[in-house]
Amino acid sequence: MNIDVRDNQGIGPTDSPGVTKVALQSHDAVQDTSSGFGCDIGIAISKSSSADVVVSGAESIQQQCQIATQYATLIEPKLPAQQK
Repeated sequence: MNIDVRDNQGIGPTDSPGVTKVALQSHDAVQDTSSGFGCDIGIAISKSSSADVVVSGAESIQQQCQIATQYATLIEPKLPAQQK
């Protein structure tokens, strides 16, 4: 499990294969499984910055995404308010 803060990269497009929107309290977020190396939850802070929660190594991609979503839900309230 990794948490990365990207000060020069937003969450990117939501219409790519393997990318779906995720419902969080106050930030836009996407789930990306397209890399084949795990599940990445990207949480938007601004159009050009984000925080990523990446989980790999669990038995299935569904389990990886479940764990990533749990961590994203925990850290999201601690992030700066999203600038739209």
